[in-house]
Amino acid sequence: MTLLDVALDCIRRGWYVFPCIPHSKQPLGALVPHGWQDASSDEATVRRWWAAKPDANVAIACGPSGLSVVDCDHGSATEADARAWMERAGLPKTYTVHTGRRVNPKDGTLEYGVQLYYSESMPSVGEFSLGGGTGQIKSLGGYVMAAGSIHPDSGEAYEVMIGGHIAPLPDVVRSLKTERKPVEDDGQPITENRNIRLTSIAGKLRNAGLSAELLETTLLQINEERCDPPLEEEEVQRIAASVSRYAIPAPEPMAVIGKSAEVDTSKDAPPPEKQARPVYPIDVWKDTAYGEFGSLCSKGNLVPPKFFIESFRTVIGAIVGDRLRSDIHGVHARAFTIRIAPQGTGKGTSDDFTRSFFLQEWDGLVRSGEASLIWSKSSEHHWKSRGLGAWLVTPASAPGLLKAITPKPLKKNETPNPLDEWRPMPRVMTMAEEVRQVFANFQNESTGAGLESVLCELYDRDSFTATATKDRAPESGELMYSLLGGITPEGWVGVFSKTGSTESGFLSRLNIVGTERTGTVPTLIKPDFTSLRRRFLPMVAALEHKEVVLNPSEEAIARMGEWFNSFRLADGVPKARLNIHAWRTALHLAWLKGHSRIELEDTEGGIRCAEYLGKMREWYAPPEGETRAARAEAAIRKVMRSRVRVTVRELKAATNSKKISVSDWDKALASLVKAGEMRIDVSKTGKKTVILLKQED
Repeated sequence: MTLLDVALDCIRRGWYVFPCIPHSKQPLGALVPHGWQDASSDEATVRRWWAAKPDANVAIACGPSGLSVVDCDHGSATEADARAWMERAGLPKTYTVHTGRRVNPKDGTLEYGVQLYYSESMPSVGEFSLGGGTGQIKSLGGYVMAAGSIHPDSGEAYEVMIGGHIAPLPDVVRSLKTERKPVEDDGQPITENRNIRLTSIAGKLRNAGLSAELLETTLLQINEERCDPPLEEEEVQRIAASVSRYAIPAPEPMAVIGKSAEVDTSKDAPPPEKQARPVYPIDVWKDTAYGEFGSLCSKGNLVPPKFFIESFRTVIGAIVGDRLRSDIHGVHARAFTIRIAPQGTGKGTSDDFTRSFFLQEWDGLVRSGEASLIWSKSSEHHWKSRGLGAWLVTPASAPGLLKAITPKPLKKNETPNPLDEWRPMPRVMTMAEEVRQVFANFQNESTGAGLESVLCELYDRDSFTATATKDRAPESGELMYSLLGGITPEGWVGVFSKTGSTESGFLSRLNIVGTERTGTVPTLIKPDFTSLRRRFLPMVAALEHKEVVLNPSEEAIARMGEWFNSFRLADGVPKARLNIHAWRTALHLAWLKGHSRIELEDTEGGIRCAEYLGKMREWYAPPEGETRAARAEAAIRKVMRSRVRVTVRELKAATNSKKISVSDWDKALASLVKAGEMRIDVSKTGKKTVILLKQED
């Protein structure tokens, strides 16, 4: 009996199933990015999953299947012991599976684990003790492995011990509760008793009034950013489901003493707005060099692993340029990555650790006396004639960017140095802990729009044209550009609520990663990259001599189309280029895993990252009112500089005030008058005229 047969037998019983990694209880993220929440009873879906991974273990999502499973791991050594325990505990005979566990990994004693299936779902329960047996209740938010799957410890198959009907849920199971000791939380990395610590935090959040949905999202985020290593997503969901059984306490009345009472919010409580912040799909990078880099850097340091992973990925893309790409238009390894976080939360640290990975020598790969793959402007630029590497620049304008890649002019009788020439095409990267100034340049009326336009071009292709003015002829250039920057949430809103970057499409090109946490550690622990360098850098260096072009399989193309056409975001949040972001992530995954093409599992990983990005766009969307007023201000300034004096009615028509909204347009004009840039004269007949006042240079 194949595992596909096992899965089909389950759905014929009305159960919802999903695939797990072979010989594992971990969901196969490439096929079911949301774990048990993607479980299905649709035969076509099930056949597609097991066609992609025939040896995938079969997991049953208990809640959707209407099941509560008593999973007793400890207390029995034989089948006879297990049957005796069931009778002693008052558990009615029902469909029962032997889990395949043979030896207790803690003390080496023999064990006979069983799972008793009962109809009707209930909140999952943590550790229980009943009649001498201990284990867990798997139901809402939980899952079990189907008979026929392979146990990860023993390597033996789960097998049916008692077949037949499934009995109703007995009261003795319904009354079981989890016993946990409260644990104080200090906001530091969680390295021990992770399950208990998260349960304690969940209890405090629930008591603070958090809904079940937001509780799960918040716990997943705490797990991602503070647990070292993180628990499996299913385990966190089980904790959230278990704690959510308890009703939210009614708020106590607040005494009013002359002023509003202050509310004490725990460090674990979510911010008052936008509580359900998207959770980064960190497991996409599991068992890859990027995931290992994130784990090494975050261990002992209170910096989110996602910051290190995305910084590393972006730098790799800058270094390899077009040596890693796909034939799909716009799909290459480069990225424009922005980390949005409060000051002191790891933006600069992720830059520093990524630099140190490349700036130190690595055995057997030091060439031409150079010990790195990435250089700063102060170097001798030997890399310019090489197939790998990137030059760090921070452009203030399009001509400035072009000037940065132009070989220096020769003096009289000077012979050109071939090492100063750009061969092959230059690879350029902006790497800034605080990138606000680059974005603020977009507001410069003479050069800002040109720079923003050039960067938009360089996201999609390897060439650009600088805008012509009355004083400067148009210029064009060729280069491969990458961006890695950090910015605070306040800086982000301050910049992008005052620019038209939404209309230019620049924001749709950004790979946004963010956090709101504010914790830090007194001392940063520098990771040891020796082993990872020896294994990973030869893979990078090989691209100098042979480019890698990875094109998607037919299944991958079909899946991307299916997802992109069905994916929905909130009104006003664009889907633009999310498919390109997904393909670029899939390209990295396929290369890291040694695939000869972009496979379905790579595409699934890319889709999960793109979905996260889409939700981050919504999370960090600049306030729409401020954005519209800022657009109106820019439009009014532009018209007034060319006409100096114009009636309000004519000005509204020239700036398309109805599209902006009349109220925001009026607010913008009032702001410009208040700032002293303009004044409004009113004639005897009531006609209003706007006059541009003389501006100082």
